[in-house]
Amino acid sequence: MVGNNRFDIDELVEPDRVHRACYADEDIFEREIRQIFNKSWIYVGHESQIPKSGDYATTVIGRQPVIMVRHQDRSIHVLYNRCPHRGALMCNQKSGNTGSVFTCSYHSWQYKLDGKVRHIPIQDGYDNTRFSLEDPNFHMKPVARMEIYRGFVFSSLSLGGPNLKSWLGNAIAGIDDMCDRAPEGEVEVVPTCFRMIQKYRRHPLSDLSDRGFLRRRDGPYRCPEDADPRRLDQRCRLRRHGFRRWFLERHVLPYPSGSGPGLDFHAWRQGPRRPDGRRQQY
Repeated sequence: MVGNNRFDIDELVEPDRVHRACYADEDIFEREIRQIFNKSWIYVGHESQIPKSGDYATTVIGRQPVIMVRHQDRSIHVLYNRCPHRGALMCNQKSGNTGSVFTCSYHSWQYKLDGKVRHIPIQDGYDNTRFSLEDPNFHMKPVARMEIYRGFVFSSLSLGGPNLKSWLGNAIAGIDDMCDRAPEGEVEVVPTCFRMIQKYRRHPLSDLSDRGFLRRRDGPYRCPEDADPRRLDQRCRLRRHGFRRWFLERHVLPYPSGSGPGLDFHAWRQGPRRPDGRRQQY
């Protein structure tokens, strides 16, 4: 099969190498959207992420934003994350609790947790029109298919194709093995510090030490009471002054340019050099 860039798509993947066009070519990306993301079963989330009624988590299937939400009857629904009125995004946050209804921030249309329209402002203005609260065209649209296997929620944007278990094939053994190892036969998705490390645009070690380790005294990384005092003092300095200042004092500033380990790669972030060979900090 020849793509728009006149290469044979079937020959892009070889036993020992993959052509870079697989990662950068727009035509291949569009084919992946159509043939994979729009037709396959895609992992949406885990039911433990939405334990309470009204809890939701948002994600994207291909180009389509979707919402996984817990209904009052404890069922789970996966809906397109858009208002049927004007197409505005319903939920802008990654997760949260919407209460008993979804409310569009654009014109305040309200929808039940299963996507059915509940209320619209100035409803009498739609008299003698095609609008009806019972018309599915005015409801938040659910994805074509949704199935749950051992707490893992999968969705498909296509009505056709195999069911979830057939599609998973031998991969289902990996899910079974992970769940069977749990004492209760179930697993739970919990937040970790790694999500926080990615959120803040700082040095990763700074976030790990300052926000993940030092401030979570009640978490799984609590400092032992008999920890080395020198290391505890070092962590306190990290908290007070930040990782950058500690790194400069420890590894860069004690050495004149060219005499320390490695290169003076932090010189551009420091002030003018002092008579003793060190550089002043900003």
